[in-house]
Amino acid sequence: MRRAVLILLVNMIGLAAAQGTGRLTLEPMNGTVGTAVTATASGLEPYTEVELVWMSADADWNVGDGTFHGVTAVETRTVVATATVAADGSAAFEFPVPPDYGYVHNLFVEAGGEQLARQGFTVAPSLSISPTSGPVGTPITVTMTGVGYRFWESVWHLAYDGAHTGWISAITTKGTAVITIPATGEVGLHTLQAISGTHPVPYLNQQQSPNYKPAVPTVLGAMFEVTEGAPVLVPAPATQSLPRGPAVSSNFMSGPSLSLAHRSGVVGSPLDISGRGFAPGAALELSWSSVTGNRISGAGWQEVERTLAQVTAGSDGTFAITLDTPDDLGGAHTLRAVGEGVDEEVVYVITPSVALIEPQVVVPGGDITVVIKG
Repeated sequence: MRRAVLILLVNMIGLAAAQGTGRLTLEPMNGTVGTAVTATASGLEPYTEVELVWMSADADWNVGDGTFHGVTAVETRTVVATATVAADGSAAFEFPVPPDYGYVHNLFVEAGGEQLARQGFTVAPSLSISPTSGPVGTPITVTMTGVGYRFWESVWHLAYDGAHTGWISAITTKGTAVITIPATGEVGLHTLQAISGTHPVPYLNQQQSPNYKPAVPTVLGAMFEVTEGAPVLVPAPATQSLPRGPAVSSNFMSGPSLSLAHRSGVVGSPLDISGRGFAPGAALELSWSSVTGNRISGAGWQEVERTLAQVTAGSDGTFAITLDTPDDLGGAHTLRAVGEGVDEEVVYVITPSVALIEPQVVVPGGDITVVIKG
């Protein structure tokens, strides 16, 4: 036991030596993006040029083969201020909190790559909306800064008048999330709330959570006033879909290739496929990729392929066929033309669509069935 304590003390002394003997204080110790911070270091070697380094991460979703494996993050270092140490061993820095992920960031005072002092700063999430008033249908732009990337810090939930409206995260946008929702409800004030919670529902009992940080609020709020006036109508559905330009395979200029008249479409829309550069009379199989499975069975997700059609190239090595966009999951799918010695592919994206709304006329309180595909 005594030896274990001695080893622990030696390790702690080594860590302290690696970080230097200086001391760093921050005023304030926490704040939102843009907050002006004054950092004061002491116990440094006089007349030394030092840097104040802000530690963060380059984060991204870890996905592949139809499965989700959490978040990956690579440590980053940014110099936010420099100073010359005074005769009394002190140095002062000033900097604004950079647009970055929320929660705790380490700050180091460094010289020549050596860490001389350390302190932590908590970036608190913030919420703003624009505009703050307008008639029904007005697009409300909701901006959150300081969203975290770690497991218990990465998800917030947006509520409008207490109704769950959306799930907010900012893994790939460095902690800043921008959402647009339409104003609804009667004339008057309406509440918008961002509520923290990693799981599919908000988590209000942060005070007893394993990751509680007093500087981070549980709920952020704003008010929007619905005013009198003509309603703001949403853009036509056609203007909200992905561009439907053509798509071609990589060998388009040099050998057998596939072409699609449109690179995306909704379930059931025409899928025009053509090929060229194949051997005259070549028999080809057109296959379609998707994923199947679930996480409940333990087997996970698997990529699968199925045959859409069989085609035969003409005497000039070309073919053309029109199929219906398969009734499948939304997102990217690989379309392949496979034959003897040939394997060409192109990507097609299924976009969401409302396939059915019935009945078209309903009394107040009646049931409406909505079917969404893709």
